[in-house]
Order: sequence, then C-alpha cells, then structure tokens
Amino acid sequence: MDNPNRINRNYVPHESLRWRISLLFACRGLRRACQKLYIFPILLLNILAITLISLIHGGDVLAEMLSTSYRFLLVVALVIANACVLLSLGAPKGFIGITRRLERVPNLRNGDLEAPLLWDREIIDVEARIEKWTLKSCGIAFKEWTDPIKQQQLENALDIAILCVNYGTDNTLAVLTLINHPGPWPEFIPWNDKYLPEKYSVLCVGVNRSYPINIDLAVHPHYMIGGETGSGKTVLIKGLMFQALMKGYLVHLIDMKHFVDYPALLPHLSKAVDNENDLTQFLSQLVEKMHCRLNCLKQSGCANIEEYNSSHPANPMPRVLCVVDEYM
Repeated sequence: MDNPNRINRNYVPHESLRWRISLLFACRGLRRACQKLYIFPILLLNILAITLISLIHGGDVLAEMLSTSYRFLLVVALVIANACVLLSLGAPKGFIGITRRLERVPNLRNGDLEAPLLWDREIIDVEARIEKWTLKSCGIAFKEWTDPIKQQQLENALDIAILCVNYGTDNTLAVLTLINHPGPWPEFIPWNDKYLPEKYSVLCVGVNRSYPINIDLAVHPHYMIGGETGSGKTVLIKGLMFQALMKGYLVHLIDMKHFVDYPALLPHLSKAVDNENDLTQFLSQLVEKMHCRLNCLKQSGCANIEEYNSSHPANPMPRVLCVVDEYM
C-alpha cells in the first residue's frame, strides 16, 4: 500500500490555484501601486514604450512584415513586464522561496498533497525581527498548525521561531507570529537595566530571542515557580527580588534553608524568616497589614495602589513582595 504522506514528484502543487492566486496578487499589486503613487511612473514608462514601438516601420513589404512581428513581440514583452511588476508589488516578499520551503515540511499537506502558500507578510517589529505571516492553509486542519512537532518542522524548514498561531480572517488562513532568522538560543544573558519595565507593578521574568517577557502583579498577584533541580528557579526568584528592590518594593523572604542562596540580597530585605516559630506570627502580621491597606484604599476612594500613589505622591504606598522559597 502506498504511503499517503509520500510526495508525488509528478504532481504539480496548487495547479487549480495558480492562475487565481496570480490574478489576486496582480490586483493587489495594482491597488498598492495606486496607493503609493507608483502607478504614475509605470504609466509614463508604458506610454514611452508604446511610442517607441509605434515608430518601428519597414521600407518594403518584407521589412514591414518583420517590423510588424517585432511590434507584436514587443507588445507581448511589455504586457509580461507589466504583469511581473504588478505581481512583484502584490506578492509577499520571498513568496517563491518560502512557498518552496513549505513544500519541504513533511506531512504538512492536504489530501491532494498540496503544501501551504504564503498569502501575506507583515513586519511587526524591525529591531526584534518579529513578523506576521499569513498562510493559505489549502484545507490543512488548524490543529496541524498548533501541533508541537509540526511547528518544530516549520521552524527548521523556514529558519523561524514561532511565537503563536491564530486563525486568519477565515478558516482557510493560518496566521503565524514569528521571529525571522532567530539564531541560536544564548547560553547566558547578562542583566541590563533596559529590561526593567517602566510600569510600577510589572517585573521581567526573562527574555526570548526578541523581547522581554513580563508579569504584572496588578493583574496576577500570585505566582508559583516550578521546575526540577538546576532548572533556574532560584535565579528567577533572585531576579524578581532584585527588580522589586530597584522599584522600591518592601521585599520579604521566607526560606527554611537559612538564606544560603540569598546572601547578597539579605541586607536589603524588609523581613527574612527562616524558622517555623516566627513564621506564623509573620504571616499574621502580613495579613493584618493587607487589611489595613484595604481600609486605607477604601477611605481614600482608590481602587488600587497605582491610583493611591497618584493621589498621594508625598506619602506613597509601596508594594509588598513576599517570596516563599521551597514552598512545598
């Protein structure tokens, strides 16, 4: 029995779509030419070319027949040149190369063995190399695009790093937000103050190959960090505590390992607890402080700390970050 995923070398992909897509790209190119005023130099060059073609004449019957043939060939060449210009304006950048690389992705084909097509391409962030590619799915189910193995194959074939996949304007389109030419993952990223978010409640947990990944304590105030030994949990915790101290937070630490991982941060903490005898009292004080703050916000008519600090710049209310190491 034949393998259904085997590529038929004699099959011409997208035969039924080729002319329709070319026509759509040409129409899109004409629209872009009109929007960006490219249409005027194109028309001027066409008028000049037609004028030159009309000047070709022969001196006798044979010469006139040859000149007529030349004029016909030149008109055909002019039409082809205009079509190529419109297609280059309407087709996404890298359409042919990306579409061919999509054909190399194994098992990402429809029932007729057609691979997806690059339908549109938009640059989101030049510096971060983030782009949005809209692909004509050609009947490929959306779950295929979200499959981790297929995404890895796409990344390898196209030299991209996929950030997310969404539906397009209809079910025939898949939209990939990605990093183009991402390069290898770095072994180590040193801290830079540019990673510190401006918003008071936001902290940075790390960076991907393009931009920082942040958390907002005003939206999600509680987090649990999990992972195996050596995966970087303590490094992440220390990074968050460091940023909180830079922003003027009151940082508390509960650590039954007697702060062996936090010697540099320990002098800057508001409270540090390393035994069970002090733990219950400290947590009770923390809950009591939370209720006092809620009453303060209620009396001042403010919904949150940001509103309160904006209304009381002379006496701001610092955020409190309580870190519990080895929570389980």
